[in-house]
Amino acid sequence: MTATILKLIRKNKIFRKFYNKKQTHAFSVYKQFRNSLNRTIKIAKYNHHGKIINLNKNNSKKLWQTLGRLVNFKSKTNKVQKYSKWSG
Repeated sequence: MTATILKLIRKNKIFRKFYNKKQTHAFSVYKQFRNSLNRTIKIAKYNHHGKIINLNKNNSKKLWQTLGRLVNFKSKTNKVQKYSKWSG
C-alpha cells in the first residue's frame, strides 16, 4: 500500500466522530469517505498487479509464478488409495 493510503486509514477520525456522537450526518460523511478509500485501494491493487504482470510478460515461468501468487492458487493433490479387489 502506498503511504497516502496508509495515512488515510490512520486518519479516519470521521468514524470515531460518528461512533461517539451517533449522528446521521457524520455517518453519511463516513460512508462517502469509506467508499472513496475502498475505491482508491482497489485501483492501487489493480495498478500494482498490472505492473507486476507487465514486468514478467516475457518470461512465462515467472509470469505463471506471479499469477499463482496473486490468485493464491494452491494445487490440489488427489491422494488415491491403493485398491485391490483381492484384498480383504
